[in-house]
Amino acid sequence: MENSQQHVTQGLEHKNNGNHKAAITEFNKAIKLDSKNENAYAFRGGSYGSLGDWDKAIADYTQAIALNKKDDNYVDRGIAYFMAGKYKEARPDLEEALRLNPEHTNAKAVLAELAKIGY
Repeated sequence: MENSQQHVTQGLEHKNNGNHKAAITEFNKAIKLDSKNENAYAFRGGSYGSLGDWDKAIADYTQAIALNKKDDNYVDRGIAYFMAGKYKEARPDLEEALRLNPEHTNAKAVLAELAKIGY
């Protein structure tokens, strides 16, 4: 019997090999089996981001945050906002990530980039 986590694992294999469309297909299957699988949304968001589809990435990271308000989910959405040119939206997510984990280096780095461009 198939389960959601099996599809996440298969999706990660595709994602790690740079095959983001196949990864998204697997993450979709995982979500269909378990709509509360936070990792499936977060990893699918990463694949959408790798394909340059920042709006879908942001939507998936938003769902991941709704399921688990952890620092990495906020950083991922903050980076997606940054990459989409939505700088005002990026800052609160990155600041929340630092509130949750004051040592989060990616959050610090992207906040520094925002400061350089006046955000």
